[in-house]
Amino acid sequence: MADLTQIVSGMEQGPEKIMDNFNKVNDDNGKIVSMIADINWSNSSTEGIVYNSNFEYVTGGYSTVSIGGLRLVHLNIAIQLKNDFKNNGTGAAFALPQSINMGQNFGVAGDHATWACHDGMNIQLQPSSNAVEDWKQGDSFNINVIY
Repeated sequence: MADLTQIVSGMEQGPEKIMDNFNKVNDDNGKIVSMIADINWSNSSTEGIVYNSNFEYVTGGYSTVSIGGLRLVHLNIAIQLKNDFKNNGTGAAFALPQSINMGQNFGVAGDHATWACHDGMNIQLQPSSNAVEDWKQGDSFNINVIY
């Protein structure tokens, strides 16, 4: 990160110091852009994902990337119901492998559902209305999150 000069009213060479700060920031931006360009996500995989008996895989998967000591996972997966059922929460729709444990997380899974993960691996679906709903065979759900 750029080591910027503090600017104060009436300082000597104020305009020059301001321009030096702009140049330092621009130099840092060029370094950051270069580092971002070198980030390579892994190919999408579904390895280790286990689906509940009433859900099936449609498309997507997960990818990973390491940036320094930070590891990111992008989970973008679509699943659908195999059978109709009345839902007020599904239990686990699918389970992630331990290698991409997400901790506690939650989000939207489409127009009519939300998803939650309380134990790092089991993804649960529930109606977004928090009421009992009739879900139909073929209803699809998409989980898209980076963690």
